[in-house]
Amino acid sequence: MGKDVIVALDFDSREKTLAFLDRFSGEKPFVKIGMELFYAEGPSIVREIRARGHKIFLDLKLHDIPNTVKKAMAALSSLDVDMVNLHAAGTKAMMTAALEGLTRPDGTRPMLIAVTQLTSTDQERMERELLIERPIEEVVLQYAQNAAEARPRARLGLHRRRPPDHAGGRSRRGVAPLREGVRGLMRWNTILFDLDGTVTDPKVGITSAAAYALRTLGLGDHDPDTLTPFIGPPLHLIFPRYGAQSDEQIDRATDLFREYYARQGWAENIPYPGMAAFLAALRDAGLTLLIATSKPEPMAVRILEHFDLAQYFTAICGSQPGNRSSADKAAVIRAALGRAGDPARAVMVGDRCYDVAGGHTAGLPVVGVLYGYGGHTELAEAGADAIAANLTELKDILLGS
Repeated sequence: MGKDVIVALDFDSREKTLAFLDRFSGEKPFVKIGMELFYAEGPSIVREIRARGHKIFLDLKLHDIPNTVKKAMAALSSLDVDMVNLHAAGTKAMMTAALEGLTRPDGTRPMLIAVTQLTSTDQERMERELLIERPIEEVVLQYAQNAAEARPRARLGLHRRRPPDHAGGRSRRGVAPLREGVRGLMRWNTILFDLDGTVTDPKVGITSAAAYALRTLGLGDHDPDTLTPFIGPPLHLIFPRYGAQSDEQIDRATDLFREYYARQGWAENIPYPGMAAFLAALRDAGLTLLIATSKPEPMAVRILEHFDLAQYFTAICGSQPGNRSSADKAAVIRAALGRAGDPARAVMVGDRCYDVAGGHTAGLPVVGVLYGYGGHTELAEAGADAIAANLTELKDILLGS
């Protein structure tokens, strides 16, 4: 499929659902699980479909008191779905509570959308049965405004609104400009970079390693092109999506992944075009450059030295072999800052929601990049403080030009 099309699984049983999904040979469509299937089969059907490699929109339209919705959203977030929804009529307090419940300990969360009015509601019913006399268009806009105001605000003086089409000839999906009066204050002297999807393109090596691990464990023969979710986050957070459930199985999958990657996957990286010149320009401007990656540190050093990029970084910091918690993005960022750099004047750069969450947890603003694997929606939903489409726009942000 060229674009994500969400396919509704409007069935009343597991058997009918799986028989339908089996018809998509070689494809893993984005699917919607609604009330009928969820209430018939429970959370297990969500886990099973997720293990097959599908992205999931869980369409339950929550609407209750804020505390109840918060707890319910926490339960749904633990199912590792990609998108959930609620009724905007539940008020801003309920929607804010929902966001709090959805947010996981590592700072990530599914996308949350709000339903303003059901298609079965018209002006007559709204006035006669709900006693709402304002025009339905006005009510919809007000509910949408309430939803927007329930969203977390941007951080540390960076503005997240997309620029107009004519803004200096930049892409509409490009850099989010700094507020007036803030540009001069935000002079970074320390830049932390994610590695995969930010400095180098690791797709072939990572997806091939993931396919090898899953195939060896009997968890399916996956097309590597469907395994890009492995690019960015710690492996122990991703393997459960593809059927690895126990800690023992997750650890074994991780070992198999690293076995392949150490043998050949690391060399299947490639620096993004213009990366060496970009890093040289930042270094020559007097900035301290650091790597903060969830990849094992020895492997990160090996890759950067192989492509002659290690020379630009004061420190290369990654996870420590045998220590799963060291792969936490915020922990890696703090460790990198501990080796070099000024935390008060540092900024994180990455391509995935995990980079945004980790940077914010560590107290840093985060610039997202679109040339990697996260995309604008993922970065914006995660709360990226600015978004750059390419290295030229990223350089403008980091140098304040």
